[in-house]
Amino acid sequence: MAKISRIPEGEGEVPRVNEYYLRISKKLRNVKYLLLLFMVAALILTLWAYRSRLTYDNFRYILRDIDEAGHTSLSTDAVYYTANDTNVYLYFRGDLAVGSSSGVSFHRALGSRSFEDKVTFRSPVLTGSDKYMIAYDAGGTSFYVYNSISRVYSETLDHSIISCAAASDGSFAVLTKNDVGDCVVLIYNKDFDLVGKVTRAGYAYSVGFLGDKRLYICESFSSDATLYTNISVYTMGTEDIDLTFAVQGTALDFDICGDGFAVISTLGVSFLDTDMTKTAYTSFGTSDVLYGSITEKGVCVLLDKNEVGAAEEVMVCFADGTVQRTSVPYGAKGAVLCGKKAVILYDEKLLICGDEITETTVPSGAKKLLLTDEKNVIVCYSDYAKIYEVK
Repeated sequence: MAKISRIPEGEGEVPRVNEYYLRISKKLRNVKYLLLLFMVAALILTLWAYRSRLTYDNFRYILRDIDEAGHTSLSTDAVYYTANDTNVYLYFRGDLAVGSSSGVSFHRALGSRSFEDKVTFRSPVLTGSDKYMIAYDAGGTSFYVYNSISRVYSETLDHSIISCAAASDGSFAVLTKNDVGDCVVLIYNKDFDLVGKVTRAGYAYSVGFLGDKRLYICESFSSDATLYTNISVYTMGTEDIDLTFAVQGTALDFDICGDGFAVISTLGVSFLDTDMTKTAYTSFGTSDVLYGSITEKGVCVLLDKNEVGAAEEVMVCFADGTVQRTSVPYGAKGAVLCGKKAVILYDEKLLICGDEITETTVPSGAKKLLLTDEKNVIVCYSDYAKIYEVK
């Protein structure tokens, strides 16, 4: 019978720890700690060397191109904010911006407030583009520039601000006056550098952008007891005004529409080609403009017909000269063109005028109607807002 040798307990087992790799692991760990200490020391040295440049304004400058990626835009849930008699509203980059006498705040889905800036306004105005939003006080001297997470620039001027506008590439313009009383447009690039000034001797009351590089300035004048508006178009970076054309009445809005442009004045709607030559015109007659808006699809205007017993009228105009007129009840609180349908806000309903007229019930107390895209609108109330799909 074969003899079986017994191995003592514990002998012949494979060691669970390899001493060679253990030594390498310890060395790598020590290197990691040394690198961490080196990085902390380098950071402290850098902060010390550049301490004079580490200012709040420079930090805001760094934030100018930073936006919160992937945030949830407004949904059908209500968005809540603080009620204030001075509240004004703007749909900005998927958020609802609210300006009031106590400052500016951004709100998004489920009522979360993404940003708040405590500044003081008496009569706040908000305007924006795909890049920046500008807040200023009507008749005040200070303006504030925001992206969707922070204030990125502010400035106080010597004279009152008349109007502001922002372009989608980050450029913006401020209409004010100079020391001799002339109107002057201050033009800033996306880095907040003042890159140009356009001085106008007439009474300029509005400024805006047509795309990224073309700026327009509206100036009122009268001739033979008739009021007109001169609209001057200026390309940023050039020496002179590109062209100036006149519309009768006071120009209320001017923007890109279709392959050309559209102007809403107090007397009618004008369509222009790319050379600013008038291609179509629709008069309002004796009616007064209550609300108006221009989109790439067309123009929507709500009119008071100034006739005893007559209802209000919503007029939708398209660049091809097509005009749709619909009589609607009195009491409208806003009107926008959503796609090719006119949406009119009343106290307890949205009236949607397209091929047929439909209604959507909304809570009472509505204050403002905002357009988000071609399918949705926002109804703003004293302390909350809701988004509605236009069907």
